[in-house]
Amino acid sequence: MRIAYVVPELNKYGGIQEYARIVYSELIEEFDIDLVDWSWKCVGVGSRAAINLLPAQVSYSYYKFFLTKKISSTYYKIADSAFIHFWHIDPAVGFTNTKYIVSCYAMELLPSNMKGFRKRGYLEALKGAEVIHVISNYTKELVLNIAPNIEDKVVLIPPCIDFEKLSKFSKLKGRGSKYVIGTLTRFNRRKNVLNIIKSLNILKEKYGVDFIYYLAGDGLERKKILQELKKARFKWKYFGQISEKEKLKFFYPSVDVFVLPPLQLPNDVEGFGIVYIE
Repeated sequence: MRIAYVVPELNKYGGIQEYARIVYSELIEEFDIDLVDWSWKCVGVGSRAAINLLPAQVSYSYYKFFLTKKISSTYYKIADSAFIHFWHIDPAVGFTNTKYIVSCYAMELLPSNMKGFRKRGYLEALKGAEVIHVISNYTKELVLNIAPNIEDKVVLIPPCIDFEKLSKFSKLKGRGSKYVIGTLTRFNRRKNVLNIIKSLNILKEKYGVDFIYYLAGDGLERKKILQELKKARFKWKYFGQISEKEKLKFFYPSVDVFVLPPLQLPNDVEGFGIVYIE
């Protein structure tokens, strides 16, 4: 059985990508799977940030046609696949006449992100799916708010981790401090890193805790975060974007306390967060 496995921004390190890789490693032993790296760039829109501009620029019919034409002609022949697993709902909009599973998270289904052609496209994609995979009860509620009559299709399977891989390494000692406090994340507003830094200043100045802060990641708020770190009144080290190997062999084993309190924004939420179970 040949399966097309469509993963957004496949080569990046993120929760969706990590979850998809783990499931793929299990499925590949039994199925013939074509991995497809999907992003807004591959459909000629520019970047994922451009999605918010699209409703005013293109019609729903053109959007759907463009997705189908670009993805099928550039990445795989849709007719050769018996089934498709879309790890994001966006590309599924172009293939509602095929058999597919679609995975949903949370942010993409928030009311503030469901406008114009996207609302219509998402509704069709959800109704056309054989199975709708959600990662939390919160996401399930968002799906049913959009399409209340499809509950029998919705399957809750939360993200998983490779426990054996994560449990191999012995804990490393902190460098010159009693405690190591750490954050590993993408740098966007939802992740709330700026407020973590401000809180750690209080921990150091008011309570005198001896710690060093380890921060790893990259993203849109990198400049703001580094500016705030330079003003910090505690010891810190910034590692930039680290690899999966560095995360498992060095970063996690070094940390005594992992800190990441996300914000719930009108157009952005933390759907689950694999780093928490890691």
